[in-house]
Amino acid sequence: MIKKAFSFIAIILLPLFTPVVPLQIYADDVQPPDINSQAAIVIDFDTGDVLFEKDAHAAKVPASLTKIMTTFIVYEEIENGNLALDTLIPISDYASEQYTSPNMEGNPLVNGSFHSLDTLLHLIMVPSSNGACVAVAEYISGSEDAFVSRMNDTAKGLGLFSDFKNPHGVYAHDTNAYSMGMLVRELILRYPDVLRITSSRSIQFGGRTVLNTNLLYTRFPYAYADGFKTGTSSEAGFCLSSTAMRAGKRIVAVVMGAPDDEVRYEDSRVLLEYGFDETKRRDEIMKTAESDKAEQDLISIIPAITLLAVLAFGIYIVGIHSILPSRKRKYEEGVMQAIESLKASIDILVGREELMSEALRQSNDDQTAIDVKHLTTHESNLDFGSSLKES
Repeated sequence: MIKKAFSFIAIILLPLFTPVVPLQIYADDVQPPDINSQAAIVIDFDTGDVLFEKDAHAAKVPASLTKIMTTFIVYEEIENGNLALDTLIPISDYASEQYTSPNMEGNPLVNGSFHSLDTLLHLIMVPSSNGACVAVAEYISGSEDAFVSRMNDTAKGLGLFSDFKNPHGVYAHDTNAYSMGMLVRELILRYPDVLRITSSRSIQFGGRTVLNTNLLYTRFPYAYADGFKTGTSSEAGFCLSSTAMRAGKRIVAVVMGAPDDEVRYEDSRVLLEYGFDETKRRDEIMKTAESDKAEQDLISIIPAITLLAVLAFGIYIVGIHSILPSRKRKYEEGVMQAIESLKASIDILVGREELMSEALRQSNDDQTAIDVKHLTTHESNLDFGSSLKES
């Protein structure tokens, strides 16, 4: 009888030491975008990972994408306590003479007038005012040249490439798509208030409605877009930095050197969609890997517990035939208690696995919840018509 019991135990234990390889199921690959702009990049805002790039480190003329760095420095000054949004900034003769962007025609900045910093930030990032860039540059650094030096020093400190020569981009200088994309990410990350400005379809200035140069809100709509900045010149072609939020995930994209307006916006929409699809794919792979690890942890422990259970059973079989009848009942009770303890341990492990599976399922459900507030864009109700004029 004892010999048969041990043979039975051996047969049960043999499969426990057979390797188990979990089935790996990964998300389908996302096809890389086919775009016509000369250079481009897509960045996962949360991680800073580059999801796609095309000649992203090649030197390109940014045109008014330059204004992103000007705005970054303005926010640095606010953070350092040197400026406030209600600080009044004077408009010099030099600032008033700057080339007026098409959206500002007929409504220029006037020499000797004062405007709040908030007004000038809106003018810089919405209708792309060149004079507003010069005004803040002069106020912050004392001269345009000194401010430009700070722009390049700031870029270097952020690990970005630049050869800025002015604060607005009217005259050609170089940077690249990677630097512009990472600068947008850094600006939003440090100073999210900038989205309040860049998400405006229009602003009120001087009693007029001034439209945003970013047509992702109007002519080439993308429902999840909430910024960022256009850039256009004969040397640069058509450029656009953009960002969008969907289901709690933010993507940053930049295109430079597009041949025309339509390509600029079509490429940007394609890149933003690709960013969302690619981050979703990567998240699914990560969750699958986490689930596989949890299952593998459980698989690795169960054989040991089963082994103990089987050994306990074997000991019971052997012992039940070798003890005195008077002690048989207590022996059986002890074995049953041991089996119940083992069963409780298995239940704990199984319960942990179920909890982990439920957490993963809940995480997937959360990712599918659409953040409705980013499905619509709003026209700004800001009225900047009450600028003060110095006599």
